[in-house]
Amino acid sequence: VFRGLNITIGGTAAGAGNLISGNRQVALISLYSGESTLIQGNKLGTDALGMAALGTGGASSYGINVAYAIDDGVTYLSQKNTIGGTTPASRNLISACPYYGINISRAKENNVRNNLIGTNLAGTAALANGYGIQVIGAEALYNDIGGVSSDTSNVISGNKNNGISIYSNNNTVSGNYIGTQINGTSALKNGGYGIALYASAASNSIGLSPGTPNEKPNNVIAFNGSDGIYVDASVTKTLIRSNSIFDNDGLGIKVANSSAPQPPVINVSNILGKIQVDGTLTGQANTTYAIEYFGNDACDPSGSGEGKNLLGWHEVTTNGSGMVNFTAPFNPPSGVIVTATAALSSEGTTSQFSVCGGSAGDKVLVENPRVDGVNSPNETLLPRPATPTNISFMGDIRFRLTSDNNGGYLIVAAYDVSIPNNPLSLQKPNGDDARLVIPVQMS
Repeated sequence: VFRGLNITIGGTAAGAGNLISGNRQVALISLYSGESTLIQGNKLGTDALGMAALGTGGASSYGINVAYAIDDGVTYLSQKNTIGGTTPASRNLISACPYYGINISRAKENNVRNNLIGTNLAGTAALANGYGIQVIGAEALYNDIGGVSSDTSNVISGNKNNGISIYSNNNTVSGNYIGTQINGTSALKNGGYGIALYASAASNSIGLSPGTPNEKPNNVIAFNGSDGIYVDASVTKTLIRSNSIFDNDGLGIKVANSSAPQPPVINVSNILGKIQVDGTLTGQANTTYAIEYFGNDACDPSGSGEGKNLLGWHEVTTNGSGMVNFTAPFNPPSGVIVTATAALSSEGTTSQFSVCGGSAGDKVLVENPRVDGVNSPNETLLPRPATPTNISFMGDIRFRLTSDNNGGYLIVAAYDVSIPNNPLSLQKPNGDDARLVIPVQMS
C-alpha cells in the first residue's frame, strides 16, 4: 500500500481475513505512508489453520511493515494505522517470519492490539518470528502496543530473539503477554529480552501508572531467555510501572544507565504476628519517588528480585541529603518474597528491582518463653535472618527477660520490661535455631 488512506486489509466477518504466506518480498503486508489503515483478521506466515509455519522467503522479511514513503523527494510518514482490534475476530496471527513480525519504522500514532505474534492460532505453541515487534526511527512516536483492557492484549511469545525492541521515543507498551502463552501463566519464551530499549530511546512507558493490586497487570513479562526488560546505557526516561515480571532467565529489569534511580533497600519483618516492610531510598534531594512493592514465590537466583504480583505502592519524598526512610502502607501476605522498585515519575524513569527483602513467612520460634517464671503456652515468632540483622519495634514493647544459661544470651518471655523503640539483634541461625539478643541490662 503506497500512500493509502482509510484502507481495510482483511476484516472481522467470516471469510474476510487473508492468508498471506510464503512470499519472497520485504514483507507480507507493507504500508508505505499508509494512514488510518485497518489490518484485521489475517493469518500471516502460517497455514490456513494457523497451526503450522509456512513463513516468508526472504531472510530479512517482515510480517507487517509500517514505514515511510518518499514521493518526488518528499518524505511521507505512516500514521494512525491499527493492526488488530478488540475482538477475537479482529486478531491477526503474525508468525514464522524470518525477521520482525511487525516493523514500525518512522511511523507514528499506530495501534497494535490483540494480535498473536510468534505463536500458533491457539496461542499455546511457538511458530517463531526472528523478533516480535520493532519500533525504530526518530519519527516513530506515540505508538501504542497493547492497551489497558483485556481485549487489547497482544501475545508476543515464542520468537527467536526479543519480544519487543524499541529504538525511538514516546511509545507505550501495556497489557501484553510477553513470553507466556495466551493464558498469561504458562511458559512460551522469547529467546532474547522480553522488551529491550536501545539507541537513545527516551520517554517510553512500559506499563501505565498507577497500578492496583489484584487487577490485571499492565504487562506480563515472563520466561524470556534474557532479562525481562533491558534498558540500554544510552536510553533515558523509561517509566516501568505495575507489571508482572517473573521467571526470566536474566534480571527482571536491567537498567544500564547509571543516572536512573537506584533501587530501594527493603527489609521484611514478622514481629509478634505483624508483617511489615521498611526501607531506605537514596536519590535526588527533596524529590518525590513512587515505591512499588511486589510479591514473589521465590527470590531470583541473582538475589535482586523480579516482581510477580503487585502488592501496593506509595510516594515518598527525600530530604535535603537525598535520603528517606519509609514503611509500606500495607501488610504483605505471609510467605511471599518481597521486592520493590523506585520510580521518579517527574522524569519518567524507574530503577531495577531491589534485592529481595526476605520472606514474610520465614520465622523462628524464640526458645523457652516464660511468663512470671512459668513456661508460656504462647509461642513468640520472629523472622529467621540469613545474616545478623537489627529489628526495631514501634512504641513501648514490654518483656520479661531471663537468662538461658547458654552463652549469656537473653531470651524474650513477655511483659514487664520496657524497651521503647530499641533495636533488637537477631543472630544468624545455626540450622533452624536463632537467638534474640536484647541490648539492655537486667535490673
